[in-house]
Amino acid sequence: MVRRLLVAVCAVLALGAGTGAPSAAGLADTGAGGTADAAGPSGRAAGGPAPDGGGPQGRAVSDLHVGRSDPEAVHPGGSTTVHAFVTNGGPDRTAAGFTVLVVLPAGTRAEGPFFPETCQVSEDGRRVRCSFPPGLSSLRSATALVPLRVGADTPAPSTLTGGRVVVVGPDDPDTSDNRQPFEVAVVPE
Repeated sequence: MVRRLLVAVCAVLALGAGTGAPSAAGLADTGAGGTADAAGPSGRAAGGPAPDGGGPQGRAVSDLHVGRSDPEAVHPGGSTTVHAFVTNGGPDRTAAGFTVLVVLPAGTRAEGPFFPETCQVSEDGRRVRCSFPPGLSSLRSATALVPLRVGADTPAPSTLTGGRVVVVGPDDPDTSDNRQPFEVAVVPE
């Protein structure tokens, strides 16, 4: 217990001096923790501290957040685009990739092209999964663009509900802000 406290105090002092967080190997040498302690929430090692300094024991901690954004109104049979907007509230850069899932309301279908190009669509056309690489800096954003088409027989005016955007990342311990609903307004021609 005392040994772990001493290591923690040394780490805080080192961070204050600008030398960075101790590495996972350094923690293993002190007996204060091994590579299992340096593993992120995914259970695998993050490869040392995050580029922005890292959280406790070198783990990256990033707070991914989905912002609410309804797509532009659309006519029956027309198309509009969902902007799945994700920000990293920090404090660290993402050390692992993250996934954005867009679930479309009933009465709509995803219709490419998508951004990023690697987005994958489910068989029913209502779920789109987009993967983003590691490295999203603190206070920066990423956006998946998912075009959708509304059924030609959709009544207008109406509002299609049940859409949502969800982000999942192993560096994010706070999932309370990782999903937002959206609606599609259908207007007469």
